[in-house]
Amino acid sequence: FYGELSQPHWAPPAWLFGPVWSVLYLLMGIAAWFVWREHGFRGASTALKLFFAQLFANALDLDFFAWHLGALSLAEIVVLWLIIASTIVAFWRSHRVAALLLVPYLAWESFATALTTSLGDSILRLSANTLRRPNHHSTWRCATEPRQAVSCSAAVLPAALPATPAAAEGE
Repeated sequence: FYGELSQPHWAPPAWLFGPVWSVLYLLMGIAAWFVWREHGFRGASTALKLFFAQLFANALDLDFFAWHLGALSLAEIVVLWLIIASTIVAFWRSHRVAALLLVPYLAWESFATALTTSLGDSILRLSANTLRRPNHHSTWRCATEPRQAVSCSAAVLPAALPATPAAAEGE
């Protein structure tokens, strides 16, 4: 999906996302561990609940891109940014180093928000067309009508499924 979009000249190459996210998840894990180790879940329940909320929101963002629903991804990334910022504030009150470990994550999400916003027309165009899921066994058809929400439906494509197990092995 990312490669299909009309990208600005400052967009990073797709291969960079894996290493960046690996480092960010490592920093997030260390930050949460610092807060939990110092205060426990009961002592820092708000901070840790915010932390888990941002993990969930981050997973949703990845799903929206995997499903080619870029318009939802654009809206969700703003919500994610706000939850990350709130988590940093809550972590700051519990463990300042933990809060600082989340700053690169917020910076990356700020960059991702700017990138997603710059891709706006391209994302909306692809989101409104017939979209293929990664497994290619079903397709998502999304249609937008003026002044109505996006409606999507999934349909199984029998021709895309192998007729026999042997046919599946030959792919």
